[in-house]
Amino acid sequence: MMKIYLLLTLLFFIPNSYGGGFKTISSRIFEPKCIKCHSGTFAPHGIDLTAYENLWKTPGHHLILKHGYKKLIVKGKPEKSIIYLEVESGEMPLGGERLSDEDIILLYDWILAGAPEFLNI
Repeated sequence: MMKIYLLLTLLFFIPNSYGGGFKTISSRIFEPKCIKCHSGTFAPHGIDLTAYENLWKTPGHHLILKHGYKKLIVKGKPEKSIIYLEVESGEMPLGGERLSDEDIILLYDWILAGAPEFLNI
């Protein structure tokens, strides 16, 4: 029960809790958990998470059919962002440890805030 309360508190009472832009997300989530596989020309489904501009490329056909959405990230809509759906479901990182609830919330908040490249102060 306490875990649910904490999750709801984080989601609804701490707006923009991600605390930064792409660099924060990359150093906290992508670099330690994703880039081992998702980098370079032959990254799975064409998803290369090493640079901000790569996030806006259309992912492989399989993921589009699976989720019904065409974009890795839909600014302001984590529930329509393939990257969030894959992480939240536990399907990614493949063969790795599931992201912590804190990191999943961080990713959600970042996408909800429009997935900014830089922290706007």
